[in-house]
Amino acid sequence: MGVRSRTVLFSVHADDICMSVTGLLRAGWFGARPVLATVYSLSQHVVDRIDRTVWAEHGPAIRRREDRRFCDAFGLDYRTLDLRDVPLAPGDLAARSEYRRGLREQVAALIVELGGSVVVCPLPHGRNVHPHHRAVHEAVVEAVGELHAVSLWLVDDLPYSRLPIDRPVICAGQEYRPTVVPLSETDLKIKMAAMAIYASQMRPAYFRAVRRPAPGDTTGRISETIWLPLNAARPKWLRAGALGSACPPTVGGRRSQLLTRVATSR
Repeated sequence: MGVRSRTVLFSVHADDICMSVTGLLRAGWFGARPVLATVYSLSQHVVDRIDRTVWAEHGPAIRRREDRRFCDAFGLDYRTLDLRDVPLAPGDLAARSEYRRGLREQVAALIVELGGSVVVCPLPHGRNVHPHHRAVHEAVVEAVGELHAVSLWLVDDLPYSRLPIDRPVICAGQEYRPTVVPLSETDLKIKMAAMAIYASQMRPAYFRAVRRPAPGDTTGRISETIWLPLNAARPKWLRAGALGSACPPTVGGRRSQLLTRVATSR
């Protein structure tokens, strides 16, 4: 694969982006062998049911292992920025210019190293945006703006927020239009199994959130949404019309076999 021919999917923490892109991955939206890039891969976040003493020693390793299992199942390469969560309140980012600049530079360097032609990141919105999610979104947007021949695509920031699909959005002065990818019953089962890979982080509310229709969708369908810049050139794999409805993961390995078995079981 040549220079600048890959899709890089930025996930704020391990588990975040899987809730927004599993159906898109399976339908071929991101081309051959995309890269999952997890930013805060040393996060110590833990859900209540896990022993905190054990987690203090092994938590980041557990989360990275979950990431790798997801990548194995869906045919992604895996990279991390190996950052820890830093204390950030919603109003902190504007005053922390040095932190924002450092994050942007690390994101840009990784995009260049990986030869990314398309960069995907969640678009958080609303009044109660997670500050780490906003920080990563802003860093990715600014990094892409400084690079040449790199396209930015947006996905929802599930389970925290989801954009209405009945109107365009503006990001960095560019208009983005939604494409809705409906999920069949089989697609949804595989998505649930993929989310369950991240057992250290998933809560019942997250599974409920991804089963709701997108705001503005009057059909009631369960779907995922990808937001593409208006009038921007599309990569070869999209122009070739190779997209399909979701299909079982094709990469080998026990995890992809497990996902297929879960999806086809009754």
